[in-house]
Amino acid sequence: ESTGGGIALHRPGKLYIKTGDISYNNVKDGGSGTMGGGIACDAGTAVTMAGGTIAGNKAYSGGGVYLLGNNSYTTTFNMSAGTIGKAGTSSDPVNAAAESTVGKHSNYASSGAGIYAGAKTSVTITGGNIKYNYASSYGGALYWKGATLSVNKLGSTYGTLSYNRAVKGGAVYFDADGNLTQAMMNNNQADNMGGAIYISGSKN
Repeated sequence: ESTGGGIALHRPGKLYIKTGDISYNNVKDGGSGTMGGGIACDAGTAVTMAGGTIAGNKAYSGGGVYLLGNNSYTTTFNMSAGTIGKAGTSSDPVNAAAESTVGKHSNYASSGAGIYAGAKTSVTITGGNIKYNYASSYGGALYWKGATLSVNKLGSTYGTLSYNRAVKGGAVYFDADGNLTQAMMNNNQADNMGGAIYISGSKN
């Protein structure tokens, strides 16, 4: 397994992103078993994103950001501003996401093109944009498995998920509990099921 094409964060690491770009990185060209094209975070780390851009990255899981915790340490990701993903060159913005496989116009993964949140992780999104990401299987913007998710409004600011694409769950693929409160999701696309959200099993 290979992780962190741009940044690999290990316990007790903390990362604060306010400006700049983490872009056009990949882990062994996104092959099977690779994680975190832009950022890979292992157990006990914390990322705060208050600006900047994470785009054009590629991995098998978590094209932009890959998060994983364990029974002893939780991994956290808090996003209040900034952008994960960006527009491609196509005149069709949803199909522009698919161009990421060859044109590197956005983040690409099999699962969780924007963010992959695995077991024992906590993700809170109160602002910023996750857009134009493409997953060839599940979760164009977000893939949740064994994680705690909250996407909501903070003051006048929303977390926005738009123009993402996947086979299932164009914006979000849930395989864990999650809470979506006043999240804004628009113009996402699924090639099979769940243009905005795909829920596996019984979730909140």
